[in-house]
Amino acid sequence: MFLRRSLPSLSVCLILAGQPGWAQSVPAPSDLPSLPFVGEFPVQRVEANGVVDLTDGSRVSLAGIELPQRPLRLPIDTPWPAAEQATAALGELAGGGPVALYGNGTATDRYGRRSAQVVTADGRWLQTELLRRGWARVAATADSRSGAAAMLAAEAEARRAGRGIWRLPDYRVRRSDETPRLVGSIQLVEGRVASSRLIKGDLVLHLGGNWRRSLTVQVPRAVFARFDDDPSLAPFGADPRRMTGRRLRIRGWIGKTVGPVVEVIRPEQIEMLDGTNRAEER
Repeated sequence: MFLRRSLPSLSVCLILAGQPGWAQSVPAPSDLPSLPFVGEFPVQRVEANGVVDLTDGSRVSLAGIELPQRPLRLPIDTPWPAAEQATAALGELAGGGPVALYGNGTATDRYGRRSAQVVTADGRWLQTELLRRGWARVAATADSRSGAAAMLAAEAEARRAGRGIWRLPDYRVRRSDETPRLVGSIQLVEGRVASSRLIKGDLVLHLGGNWRRSLTVQVPRAVFARFDDDPSLAPFGADPRRMTGRRLRIRGWIGKTVGPVVEVIRPEQIEMLDGTNRAEER
């Protein structure tokens, strides 16, 4: 059951002792991808948008996932329990000791925040823990390829179990014919490919026969060229027409051209749901 009370402020303060930069003591979990170790840092607080503030003054965004945010359609003072619950879960996991950061130590997002995979003091991979509890979704961003398979599996586990945000209608997996009214939002959409073709080197998939009433998936040639790196997509790299008739799940921002469209910026946004190694139940 979701808590209906508001957090006392927009952040959960977790004041911890210690100094950053000591030798690595937090154990790395076995499923964490092989990434450079950046360092261990005490946490000062976690913010309502899922950002972790460290005592050295830097801020860390959780690479590869996104926490639920209050929908833009709601007034600014309207509480959104899913976001509050997710922030509370992040505060619980990040507290109690230092966190270890992994990734490119210089990588930042557009707000100047460090982008990293984070391991908690007791050796848990923070991203997959939040996903498994249902308090995050795998993000459709270009910097989140590291560990994508493990993160997608953790999300799928929570979705099948109906945990966290997956109990809420706002976060359910959508049908292609629902997308015209979802323009301007991030969604997970499932559908069967009605047509698949290359246009000037770009892959264009239609999840339905009517361009205005169903979703178009655009895969730029640079992203399509990386299909060979993904076992579930590699069979379609040589002949994308074989995607016609396949069921897939696409995640991303729904924009609009002639009709609703998602532009793919990384192969991991596409999950093949039949005829591949990544088949899974919803």
